[in-house]
Amino acid sequence: MNRTKVMITGADGFIGSNLCSSLEKEKNLKLNPVTQDMVEKINKETDWGKYLSGGDTIIHLAGIAHKKAGKEEIKSVNIEGTEKLCSDAARFGVKKIIFLSSAKVNGEKSQRPFKESDEEKPQDIYGWSKFEAENRIREICNNTSLDYVIIRPPLVYGPNVKANFLKLIKAVNKKIPLPFRGLDNKRSYIGIDNLIFFLKKCIENEAANNETFFISDDRDLSTMELVEIIGEKLKKKPRIFKLPGFSKEIIMFLPVLKNFYSKLADSFQVDISKAQDYLNWEPAISVEKGIEKTVLDFKEKQL
Repeated sequence: MNRTKVMITGADGFIGSNLCSSLEKEKNLKLNPVTQDMVEKINKETDWGKYLSGGDTIIHLAGIAHKKAGKEEIKSVNIEGTEKLCSDAARFGVKKIIFLSSAKVNGEKSQRPFKESDEEKPQDIYGWSKFEAENRIREICNNTSLDYVIIRPPLVYGPNVKANFLKLIKAVNKKIPLPFRGLDNKRSYIGIDNLIFFLKKCIENEAANNETFFISDDRDLSTMELVEIIGEKLKKKPRIFKLPGFSKEIIMFLPVLKNFYSKLADSFQVDISKAQDYLNWEPAISVEKGIEKTVLDFKEKQL
């Protein structure tokens, strides 16, 4: 049986490690995980050739998301490094590159769920770098035999999650009061299992080729609902309060709450109907089950 050869960049990251654990069980796939220590620096000079020979598909996860990195470093890794990978892939006869972009390409908040046809309006350097990387991938693929798939997920969560989702779990666990009661917002999320399921679809299904997709768990939550579900899975009643109108400006000066409120108070939704129609894809795990798995992993690590 001929097995599809899949190279995964960023194989040691949160998404990459979960993806490799799942795909290595697939008998029809042969994995080539590329970790950070294998590629010391990703930029326009990176030689990807030794990893690409004989490959069918690349899943490109490696990149910089944290704010501590400067603009030039983010540009070097996220844009120029991606462009070099794509160029080398085309040169070595790779068939498909699957690029994990971000829903932040379309902005930081939505009046209605974002669609693939909407104008891109990145608001920060990370969103801009993903948008520019998308453009360079499309340009290379349009002039070579290499196919692309671009995926724009919202916040990804699951076992070993980091950043704001982990901070939120910790806050609920410690019963820190959170200012989310009465928020009339909706936010899209995607659990790691549903993301992996979609990535498998993109490897296998040619209908994904040369398309861009939004994906999510297909159930958007208010931030208060998210906190309540986390509390239920932790078996701890969260402390949620409602901010008076004038306090919304004041809270931006409180370090403990500023990041939570600024990142979680606005609506941020994506429309996944294209992924459902083109690939016959539906999220396999409910948002409640996904959060439960994430919280159980957190609790185990506290023991």
